Amino acid sequence: MGFAIGNAVRLLGAAAFLFLAFHAVMSALGVLRIAPSAGCGGRLDMALRVATDIVLSPDEIADDDPLSVCTGVALGLRAAAGDENPRDFLNDRVTSALGRGDTYFAMEWVSAAPVLGLEYDPPEDVLYADIRKDYEAARDWKRAPLSAAKGALGTFRCDETPADLAGFGGAVGTDILLIGDVRDVIIYGCATIPQEERDDAYAAGCKVLWTAMPQCRAVEPDPIVLGLAGVGAAASVVTFTGVGTAAGGTAATGASAAKIARKARRLDGPLAREIAENASGIVKTRELFDVLSSSGGDMVLLRLKKIGKRINEEAIDQAKLAKLKPVLSDIDVLTGNLNNGQKFSGIIGASYALKYTPEPSDLKAFRQLSDVAGSKPLLLARYAEESPSAAKRVRLADGTVTAKRLARAAKIAWKYELWWFFLWLSIAATSLLGAFAMLTARRRAIQPF
Repeated sequence: MGFAIGNAVRLLGAAAFLFLAFHAVMSALGVLRIAPSAGCGGRLDMALRVATDIVLSPDEIADDDPLSVCTGVALGLRAAAGDENPRDFLNDRVTSALGRGDTYFAMEWVSAAPVLGLEYDPPEDVLYADIRKDYEAARDWKRAPLSAAKGALGTFRCDETPADLAGFGGAVGTDILLIGDVRDVIIYGCATIPQEERDDAYAAGCKVLWTAMPQCRAVEPDPIVLGLAGVGAAASVVTFTGVGTAAGGTAATGASAAKIARKARRLDGPLAREIAENASGIVKTRELFDVLSSSGGDMVLLRLKKIGKRINEEAIDQAKLAKLKPVLSDIDVLTGNLNNGQKFSGIIGASYALKYTPEPSDLKAFRQLSDVAGSKPLLLARYAEESPSAAKRVRLADGTVTAKRLARAAKIAWKYELWWFFLWLSIAATSLLGAFAMLTARRRAIQPF
């Protein structure tokens, strides 16, 4: 009888240890599943990196490490959701984005569903029926041409803000097609003329603008917007006419994103000052006014190509343009990494990302983040800024969100997850040893009291 009870106790103890070991192993495997689900690499890749990264501090992990940083950003998005059901969380974010007219962010949240452990095919199936209806309406191609046209035309009235992605795309499209950059060179160039000199002869070309669009009289001078518009105009002429190199397209795209960010008050701080050093004065205003005053009948949309060519040749400081191109090249890479397939979406995404790059080093950090994690860092930055509780969960407790802080938080999240992985493995190993000890212990009878 005593031996039977002893055997039962040993078997129960062994079973308990085996159950704990099984749970620990499954939890460890769950950690390894994070990278593949977030599109950051395979399980084997993550398993191989565990042994090396566990001994490194977060600052020793490379900023452009495609596995650790990408996985860390994905972990940040999961942490941002907190205890909320992942599907409810994602639908809330899409609803919030659509409510602000941010179709770009709504689309990016839908594409991020696998990161939150939500696998749907097509991805839009993750949305609840009523929210999906609003989501599809925001992307409706039948409305897009009208919205795009309104967005494009609105930029010429100096007081219009596009209401949706199609409208924003129309506004951005004017920049890519040279029209918008020439428009802004004219509008912001004329804005530099002091009020007391606006009746002088050299301002004659600007009077045409102010007569046609009176709202443009009130535009505040901004040397950065003027300089970036000049860069865009010069680069677009190179691209549009086929004269020059592929760098023209890079400068035009980067300048467009930076200019949109500046107009929306997202581009500020030391990075803005660095851009201002070369952007300010890149347009030679007196030469510009000479071009405008002598253009006469060319001050119409259909002849802006001719004006743009003259601006590039006569009113752009080519030496300053060359100094500005490295920064614009980084921004151009952002536009490629943040493109979700919709026309101009990369430029729109980059213009938002520049809000989180106050320092030149932040621009490099965001470029590296987007290289390895696409738009996920932008989603995390935007939500951490909106939600103090989410910022705390992703280790940005004071609410200051910059690309460098985001990269470090991602690496800390990665390290934290590695420790959990080792903890689960340790528990599994200890539990298996416990089960083995219980099963191989010398059989002893348990004496009744």
